[in-house]
Amino acid sequence: MSKSTLRIALDRVTSRGLENLYYWPSFEIVRWVGANLPYSAYGAGGDSRHVSDHLVREIIDAFVEAFWVPEAAAQLRPFVMEPLGDWAEARLRAERKALSLRRKST
Repeated sequence: MSKSTLRIALDRVTSRGLENLYYWPSFEIVRWVGANLPYSAYGAGGDSRHVSDHLVREIIDAFVEAFWVPEAAAQLRPFVMEPLGDWAEARLRAERKALSLRRKST
């Protein structure tokens, strides 16, 4: 199935105006927002077929924050996000800080 077929199907479903139906733009986040992050959106070596673990975690974290109340998100997050090593956790915090600073400067 092609991306254009998926987009047509998505448009047909979302144009019905159904309640509690949302589209989460993870593809768009990777393709467009990912190009403007202070780190690579893709895995080792810039392989464009595999999104980096860090960006996947950011997308999932944003999804959980958007659709779950804080108490439920706190309980869900350990099951969604596998633990990172100390170096990876530090890098992720630094990347988030850099991104927040970048947003404030624009």
